[in-house]
Amino acid sequence: MTRTTHTHPPTVGASDPARQVRLLGQDGMPCPTERTLFGFALGITSHRANTPHPAFTGLDPAQRGWRQVRPYGWLGFLRAFRIGLRSGSRIGNELSLAGKGEARLAPTVKPIVSRRGWACLTPPFKQCFGLFLNMFSQRANIGVRPYGWLGFLRALTFWGIFGTILLSPVTAQDKSITVFAASSLTEAFTEISQTYIKSSGVAVRFQFAGSQILRTQLENGARADIFASASLDTYQPLVDKNLLEKAQIFARNRLVVITSKRGAARVKTLADLALPQVRLVVAQNTVPVGAYTQTMLRNLEKTGRYGLDFVARVQKNVVSEEVNVRQVVLKVRLGEADAGVVYATDVTPEVRSSLIQIGIPERQNVIAQYPIGVLRDSNPTARDFVAYVLSPAGQGILQRWGFLKKPN
Repeated sequence: MTRTTHTHPPTVGASDPARQVRLLGQDGMPCPTERTLFGFALGITSHRANTPHPAFTGLDPAQRGWRQVRPYGWLGFLRAFRIGLRSGSRIGNELSLAGKGEARLAPTVKPIVSRRGWACLTPPFKQCFGLFLNMFSQRANIGVRPYGWLGFLRALTFWGIFGTILLSPVTAQDKSITVFAASSLTEAFTEISQTYIKSSGVAVRFQFAGSQILRTQLENGARADIFASASLDTYQPLVDKNLLEKAQIFARNRLVVITSKRGAARVKTLADLALPQVRLVVAQNTVPVGAYTQTMLRNLEKTGRYGLDFVARVQKNVVSEEVNVRQVVLKVRLGEADAGVVYATDVTPEVRSSLIQIGIPERQNVIAQYPIGVLRDSNPTARDFVAYVLSPAGQGILQRWGFLKKPN
């Protein structure tokens, strides 16, 4: 009697090391969402879903307790959905271990995607890469087999719907950029963004604050595409840490002393800033405008026209040090101080009628230079916005808001 032996298609494994190929690059698959979706993709497209990776020759057999599923028809599809979600994270974890070299790989295992190439892919593209490699491959690197065109169409139907939901946030993100900008740029940059979106279709989101605060946020991992600072001192440290590209000076500014209508009775000239009982508000020394204020006061003292110890006498009159220049303006307007030192551009049309400006001689004044640049791993469209700020159209808007021309 002849004994019939049923043979199954050979599985690519340790016995056939020449055919072993690893799907992932060296970086593995660290994101839990990627792991789950990757396992789900295997579940809906594979004959032996979640089969252990053939390259995992060093894993304990107990770690290979992944279930098998035969996704025949829609009922099998739903089973695969459930099992894929449940086991996807485990699969991704072990694939990650292989990518990090923590699992022993056969000598002939080679990545399809280079380490640099895999690192450059966004998570949705990594997921789609693994999914379609499984769909179109008889044995897509993990010993799985899709069920012909019918199974392919079922999977494609689902991923056509799910992929639209998955990728729509990415598309929206590509159409917007985030700009961290100094408080003194609020009005000018808001108008620039309004004209920029009309020509480019790219929305601009702003975070306005003191330059030193924005710098700290970026150093601590805050996400932004562009940084526009009010001083090189707050900009350059980010360049030194390889977080930001080299600065481009796009605008300049100068200081003025402001008083309220009530405070004008006490402060009429720069010398009055040192008079007893005058209430002065300035920005903190770590804020660009605060540092510029201290330099300006020292310059005035050096002229000899404001009396001995001018800076010390002015400092005695400081009743508040603010975290950004707009707070200085607000304190003066509310009558909480008699005078303050701000940028000329902070005397906007909205507040001009309630304030009186006292000019500072050009030789003793400080000209602030504003750098701008693109952060590492930013949206590619960020460079277009920087180019627009530097263009004649952008420069025209800045000058209408009181900024000085950028250096040639």
